[in-house]
Amino acid sequence: QAQYDSDRYGLQGEVLKVGDAFNPEVGFLLRDDFRRTFASARFSPRPTSIRYVRKLSWEASVDRFVNEAGVLETQKELGKFSLEFNSSDVLSLDFSRNLEFVDVPFEVAGGLVVPTGRYRFNEAVLGLQLGPQRKVSGMLTLSRGGFFNGDRTGVGYAGRVELSSRFAVEPRVSFDWISLPNDKIRVTLLGVRPTLAITPRMYIGALVQYNSSIEALETNFRWRWEFEPGSDLFVVYTDGRDTSGRGVSRLVSRGLAIKFTRFFRF
Repeated sequence: QAQYDSDRYGLQGEVLKVGDAFNPEVGFLLRDDFRRTFASARFSPRPTSIRYVRKLSWEASVDRFVNEAGVLETQKELGKFSLEFNSSDVLSLDFSRNLEFVDVPFEVAGGLVVPTGRYRFNEAVLGLQLGPQRKVSGMLTLSRGGFFNGDRTGVGYAGRVELSSRFAVEPRVSFDWISLPNDKIRVTLLGVRPTLAITPRMYIGALVQYNSSIEALETNFRWRWEFEPGSDLFVVYTDGRDTSGRGVSRLVSRGLAIKFTRFFRF
């Protein structure tokens, strides 16, 4: 890998080779026996003649995955333009050309299946990143384009809402309308992560998330107390439920974990 990253210009190149004996069980890589080639270039001037604008940015990149048989499995050509305002808000527009080779059919959600084949499709994404200094910050996205042998339209928001100096909520909402030749479906992801700081060394946090593609409701509650610098006590409760049936959701998993760490200084 080689990278040049300055404020005005950016260049990056990478070649990664993974052999067939590699076992990606840990999950850091989702495939084996491949060679990845990546290249990108960026130009981001800071215009002084445009009021309210801090930086303009143009970026282009190519990402390719080829297996050892010489078959091109994945390729993504991306062009991106972004406009950063003096308020730290960023407006961006991405356009990508995608190629995907599917050697095994897979289910998207709700019984929609993508068959084997080589697919080419394009996608455009319009995004608005609200500055972190705002009470309501985060990323708003609107996407439209192809999806293998069909189409996909998506809207989403992931960010942070500060209700007070001690209490904040991080919502995540996304809706994707996927249309394939035989059927169409809407995939919904709803999540919220509230955090309450009781003292500078103690807080309560939670994560509640619903995913319609797997019809699951996941809940996680965590209490942390740093009773001394470097020493912590954690209490974590998790709950997983299946919402595919009618009426009350079915309990799939439940757990309670307690973790204690003590820092000794000699």
